[in-house]
Amino acid sequence: MKKVQQVVCVTALVLICSQIASAKLVGWWKMDEMAGTVANDSSGNNNHATLRNGATWDQGKYGGAVRLDGNDDYVDLPIQNLLANLTDSSFCIWVNWVGSGGTWSRIWDFGRDTTYYMFLTPNSNAGTLRFAITTTSNGGEDQVNAPTISTGWHHVAVVLDGTNSVARIYVDGEQAAQNTSLRYTPKSISPCTQNWLGRSMWSPDPYLQGALDDFRIYDTALDQAGVIRSMSGLGENPGVASIVSPANGATDVPRDTGLVWMAGAYPGTHDVYLGTNGDEVGAASRANPNGLLVSKGQGSTTYQPSAPLAYGQRYYWRIDEVNAKDGFIHKGEVWTFVVEPYSYAVPPVKATSSGNWKSSTGPEKTIGGVGLSPNDEHSVVSADMWVCNKATGWIQYEFDKVYKLDQLWVWNSNQSVEESIGWGAKDVEILYSEDGQNWNSLGMFEFAQAPGEATYVTDIKISLGGVFAKYVKLDIKATWGT
Repeated sequence: MKKVQQVVCVTALVLICSQIASAKLVGWWKMDEMAGTVANDSSGNNNHATLRNGATWDQGKYGGAVRLDGNDDYVDLPIQNLLANLTDSSFCIWVNWVGSGGTWSRIWDFGRDTTYYMFLTPNSNAGTLRFAITTTSNGGEDQVNAPTISTGWHHVAVVLDGTNSVARIYVDGEQAAQNTSLRYTPKSISPCTQNWLGRSMWSPDPYLQGALDDFRIYDTALDQAGVIRSMSGLGENPGVASIVSPANGATDVPRDTGLVWMAGAYPGTHDVYLGTNGDEVGAASRANPNGLLVSKGQGSTTYQPSAPLAYGQRYYWRIDEVNAKDGFIHKGEVWTFVVEPYSYAVPPVKATSSGNWKSSTGPEKTIGGVGLSPNDEHSVVSADMWVCNKATGWIQYEFDKVYKLDQLWVWNSNQSVEESIGWGAKDVEILYSEDGQNWNSLGMFEFAQAPGEATYVTDIKISLGGVFAKYVKLDIKATWGT
């Protein structure tokens, strides 16, 4: 019997390796970004997802996750072309459902309307974890119903074997239910123009409340071993490292940040590459480090740069995993992040002035981005500016607290008649105060005249030298027309 058992074990290993080698990961959203509104597709197909209506980031099963509040948050997936080619396929995701919100919320829902769709709900009206797919609305669904999942993290996989007309649900690696009369596949319900995580095609249905992590789509009907493999958080090459922090694409990263990753499947040591050119970081190696191999053969899965990183700089980093047994190097992905700027915009909470020309041209028009385009170009409309009723005057800004101030950026009066009339401020004294009572002067400054064109981007950038202030006042002594 021992010989038979040994043969069975070896055969199983070969079969597992065979499917993993042939199973293609055609969509993979790790959801590890932890910032912004984009969840990157790590499959290489660049179907990057978008977080909608305030969906947020949270800690996940592996790294980060998307947190959905159950009100109107969801994730939008641009996978219409991907689904159109799928017959045999697998959809795998980690779910942390809070168990509330009623029936029919969606883990995911793909299709075009309430006739052609496929979905996975944690709680149908029968109290089941249900997968359904149809081309004839809810009266003609192919369904797979399994016991609903509890709260906490669970892995749910829907496997569609279109070749053999079988659909299966796996929960935490175990088959929970199947349907052996499958008629439909993603290809047969295409084109799928609405593809969402956490949102239903049916508008009365509630949004999902909970968190989602590591969503994968394979172009293969995975067997149980393949499903278990998909639960690992690792990619098609299990030997490579996985990012933890900073998240790929993160911005405003503290300059004293450290790099953190999760080791691959064969942990030994780790090589750390770090630099400011992505192509060079990707090409560097032990044989040709190019000054970018900042730590070779280290044991821990964290790296702290020897000096603070540069303000506002984009960095690229890569972790190569070195096998413990044979020293084989698994070359890692190149990740990127941007360090926090030296200073950042502080929006005033209040603006007051010595007077206004009209009620529509008050000092409040100089805060909150009024009149500014996404490219920082200012409009030529007078209602987008403060216009004083006198040739001289002052405008004052109040912040929510005392700040250490670096720079003051001012967009001058930019009406289309500016060059001929000269209403823009010219000679200006800048004053600052911590309490609004005791003022200090930074001195007199000449503000450049605006061109009166809609392409105007300010060049008035005054250094404030790091003064501490809650109030800043611009006392205008003369304009360009006086």
